[in-house]
Amino acid sequence: MTRVLRVPEQVHNEATQIAALRHSQPGHLVAEAWREYIANHREEFAADLEETAQLLRDGTLEQLAKFTSRNASARAAKAVERLSSGEAGTGAADSAEPKSANAEQTHA
Repeated sequence: MTRVLRVPEQVHNEATQIAALRHSQPGHLVAEAWREYIANHREEFAADLEETAQLLRDGTLEQLAKFTSRNASARAAKAVERLSSGEAGTGAADSAEPKSANAEQTHA
C-alpha cells in the first residue's frame, strides 16, 4: 500500500533528480531515507519515550508539559524564519504547494 507524502518543491526536485541517477523512483528514495533516519535516531526516540513514560508514571502534569514542549521555542523561531523569508508553512518556497512523493512502501 502506498500513501501520498507532501514535501517542499525543492526536496521533491532533488529527490526526483537523485532517484533518476539511481534508476529509481522518488518515493523509494524518500522511503529509504526515512528508514535510515529512524535507524540512526532510534536511541533518541527510545530515550524520549522512556522519559515520557517515567513522567506519566511518577511526574506531574507540569513536568510532562515542560518535557513535551521543550523544543517549542526553536520550532516557533523556525516558523517565523520561514514566514519572513516568504516560504509557506509547509516549507515550500513562496506560496507554491509542496509536491507529492509517493513512498511506495508496503506497511506491515
